[in-house]
Amino acid sequence: MERKIILVLLFALIIAVFAIQNATIVPVRFFTWERDISLAFILLGAIVIGALLMGLVSSFRYLKQVKEIKKLERKNEEFSNEIEAQEKTIRILREQINSDKDNNKDNNKDNNKDNNKDIDKNNKD
Repeated sequence: MERKIILVLLFALIIAVFAIQNATIVPVRFFTWERDISLAFILLGAIVIGALLMGLVSSFRYLKQVKEIKKLERKNEEFSNEIEAQEKTIRILREQINSDKDNNKDNNKDNNKDNNKDIDKNNKD
């Protein structure tokens, strides 16, 4: 940022020196209008108009970027919501898998007990 300020001040100094050295009066004609004006004023006017035009163009580009940023932020929010929904689904599925595993373990234990009882019964017979 400091570098920009230094460059702008240096550029302004160069323009000022140029305008002062070229302060002669020159005739300016525009269609039917004619006037004698200092060349320094013409140069400064051209520079001001150029700066205003650049500012106008830059503001359009800035507004376009702001619009694009808002659009991307909305998409980002949508994707974040989708990720949260997917993570919730994953948690639910994991809980179901874990409860199914627990049920299977309980069923296996019960089956093993029943099998052991059957084996004991068969051995007694």
